[in-house]
Amino acid sequence: MLPCDATRLSRMRACRSDLLVNDIALDSADHQALAELSRRHLDYFQLMLGYDAAPGELVSLAKRIRRRPAKLAKPRSGRVKVAEEP
Repeated sequence: MLPCDATRLSRMRACRSDLLVNDIALDSADHQALAELSRRHLDYFQLMLGYDAAPGELVSLAKRIRRRPAKLAKPRSGRVKVAEEP
């Protein structure tokens, strides 16, 4: 049975954290690099996600969990500061 969407995203975030320990950053990889990584390490991702995900689905999940750069917010004082992510 396929896990729910929230579970798949949560498990993919665990993959991202695990890969970061090994200096592999999913957040900065382009589509081609994500596709290559998902094909090369398909067994790893399937084990971590708990089901037989296809490489294309792995790329889609990786893109959905990307951390976006902090947005710039302009306070009333006129100085620009970096806003914290929610």
